[in-house]
Amino acid sequence: MSSYFKCEDIKNIIPIPEPGNKSFADFYLDQIDKFPSSWFLDEGRNEKLLFSELSSRIRRFSSNILHKGYKKGHTICIFSQNCNNFVVSLIGCSLAHVTCKTANPTYTGHELKYQLEFSDASAILIGSNLLSTLEDALKLCKEENKSPQIKEIFVLESSEDVQNIPTLLHGIPVYLFETLLKQPDGPFLEPESLLDPKTDTWIRPFSSGTTGLPKGVELTHYNMLSNVYQFAQYKNLFNFSQNSTMIGVLPLYHLYGLYIYAICCPMRGGNVVLQPEFKPVSFLMAIQKHRATHVYIVPPLALFISKDPRVKDYDITNVEDVISAAAPFATDTAAGFSDKMKELGSKDVVVRQAWGMTELSPLALAGRLDDPDSRKLMGSLGDVLPMTEVKLVDLETGGVVENGREGEICVRGPQVMKGYYKNEEATRSTIDADGWLHSGDIAKYENSQFLITDRIKELIKTKGEQVAPAELEGILLTHPSIQDCCVFGLPHPKLGEAPSAAVVLKPGQNMSERELKSFVSSKVAPYKQLAGGVRFIDVIPKTASGKILRRILRARYL
Repeated sequence: MSSYFKCEDIKNIIPIPEPGNKSFADFYLDQIDKFPSSWFLDEGRNEKLLFSELSSRIRRFSSNILHKGYKKGHTICIFSQNCNNFVVSLIGCSLAHVTCKTANPTYTGHELKYQLEFSDASAILIGSNLLSTLEDALKLCKEENKSPQIKEIFVLESSEDVQNIPTLLHGIPVYLFETLLKQPDGPFLEPESLLDPKTDTWIRPFSSGTTGLPKGVELTHYNMLSNVYQFAQYKNLFNFSQNSTMIGVLPLYHLYGLYIYAICCPMRGGNVVLQPEFKPVSFLMAIQKHRATHVYIVPPLALFISKDPRVKDYDITNVEDVISAAAPFATDTAAGFSDKMKELGSKDVVVRQAWGMTELSPLALAGRLDDPDSRKLMGSLGDVLPMTEVKLVDLETGGVVENGREGEICVRGPQVMKGYYKNEEATRSTIDADGWLHSGDIAKYENSQFLITDRIKELIKTKGEQVAPAELEGILLTHPSIQDCCVFGLPHPKLGEAPSAAVVLKPGQNMSERELKSFVSSKVAPYKQLAGGVRFIDVIPKTASGKILRRILRARYL
């Protein structure tokens, strides 16, 4: 039997509505307006935002950016930790038909510079604690005679929360975000441009895809609306209600956190506690204090709950649903986590996995709450979402493999991205002529479940974050002592995978591992640092055509 699948056993499938000229935000506001007393709690700023006020803020934000001249074709970048105004800006951009680009708040100036160069952002919405990073990025642009398109900077905090904000940063005017929330003198402005939700981009997160440097992923209004209907409309996949509370600890800049916390949960009336970053005690206290019912996490967080002795000091018995995604969730880790949750008193908790990628808006597979075999959910990627096709193909022939054999996961459905921003070559290598997106993940289907077995894509998954080897190699090769290098991932007990480097020094040069790690750490976010170590070798193994053979080095040092 061949490994081709589509969802056929969910009854009464709700069709994705024809959007006409509506934005995603139009559908979103229709939903949250049904739940005026549900809320977001911004723990970083201690601000509770009822959906009634959230709806008003989104409309005011949209009207004000339109008044400033932003319109379809423009891009606004959000560079911030989790906060209420992140959600306001995200949905407000959709309502104004403006593209929203998200950036990782742990980025260094070097990394942010790259993102600003390639995203064509006209404005940046930023947490005040990240202004120095932006200043570094703008300084680097100036030194390299590159001019980002940023025309305005808006600090997301209010005047009550921050003081001594500069009025100019490298000649760019700086304003407080509250100027975008003022009540207009007249009626709210609406976009003049006609929207095509199926082709117009709403969100442009960056992803490394299957290979190479990070690329802008073009997700349309319809991509995101489709994935909400595919996942969040079915109680056997997603059971949120007004009585539900989720702890939003995963970053909103990452599509997994954005999709679950900012979109799916509130559209069903669920409440969300937004945490600016993961801190073990704060996370556990929030679960206990707010009687959290849903905890959607990544494998390192599951490992923390399973192993950390502090967990037993907190009441987490109200948790009923846990999903792990964004990185492989080993069966033993999942089983240990489930046993720990039950040991702590969450006897009815369901632990399951979901699988997807940024290019899939983001989901294609998810474990189901009504699956009678809960242990199966732990090792499995889940079932195919409604209105989605999945097949496993042979890497050499391209044909569909038989059940039980390994093949690359390919997906076709309305959630497949429009393409990579200004990169047709990468788009063509990822989405074939028949509309199948080739994921780069290797899996097999046996005993009625999908199991990840390998990955052909080069990127490294660290704490659910993507690390592109090419990016780190580019940094290493700027060091005057380095002749050649290769970056690859090695298994790590806490990180999942850790970036590791094999380095060839120039003749006569000497360098220590500590010196090299320090050189890299000054230029990249913490999760990209060389926690897997550095190996100094004589030659980097390559094919006759010059392609680096990462698998050989990885196997050598496993």
